[in-house]
Amino acid sequence: MNKEKITLGILTYDDPNEDNTLKLLKNIKSDQCTIDIIIPDRHESNQLERKYDVILFRAGTYSKQEQLERSLQLYQKMHARSKIDTLDGLKIANDKALQTKIAYENSINIPDTNLISSLHEYKAVVSKLGFPHIIKYQFGYGGDTVFLVDNLKDAKKIIQKGFENKNKKILIQQFIKSDIPRDYRLYVFGDTVVKGVIRTAKEGEFRANIKQGGNKKTFAPSNTLKEMAIKIAKIMKMELLTVDFLLVGRKYYFLEINDSFGMKNDKRLAKKLIDFCISKSEMGKK
Repeated sequence: MNKEKITLGILTYDDPNEDNTLKLLKNIKSDQCTIDIIIPDRHESNQLERKYDVILFRAGTYSKQEQLERSLQLYQKMHARSKIDTLDGLKIANDKALQTKIAYENSINIPDTNLISSLHEYKAVVSKLGFPHIIKYQFGYGGDTVFLVDNLKDAKKIIQKGFENKNKKILIQQFIKSDIPRDYRLYVFGDTVVKGVIRTAKEGEFRANIKQGGNKKTFAPSNTLKEMAIKIAKIMKMELLTVDFLLVGRKYYFLEINDSFGMKNDKRLAKKLIDFCISKSEMGKK
């Protein structure tokens, strides 16, 4: 006997006709799930008021801060048997400053990072950290708001722009130089690491993000690294996410988590995501 199909609502500001991950999810054939892409401000109110079996939140790779805030409010109000992640977890996933604070409070290894809320505070930090260093905005995706600076003039311009764009906190982070810039990304679905990839920056670039021209290859993470990723996911109150690490010598440093990770052309991973959503819906019935 066939199970009744569940309805999976994906709340996002990304365009399903342009975003590769949404295209992939929509094209996955499942006899247990139908997918409804929900874009705030583009859909009728009855779609937002509909009761879904399960709702997945994706902030959107190109969403603005005010769009993020609105979509989080909608996510909280929408009706569903199950929601993949809590509002608290999603706020953490979309706030790099908050992630840093939580990491320090839980003794998680991270590169030397300082949170500033003014240019005055930056002057004290730069006297200690020196150049070059990394500047990260509180909000942003795909590496677009991560900068490598080697002089005070450029740094001040970047910081001032960040505050003008509604970042209340800006991260000033140690730059750890390597011959080949790369990071290690683990995909965590619930209590399981379903995939690991090494992302390597293109020549002349320090960011390994795929959006910045980086490339990736799969790798088999150790049990220790898997346990670390799952522990961080729980601390950050998230169930469906990626956890990024930097490897220095033999030691891994936590970089950040992401809820709106890409899955370009990875049908197997997309199928696992849908299966995870279906399992959450089934749990919600109990």
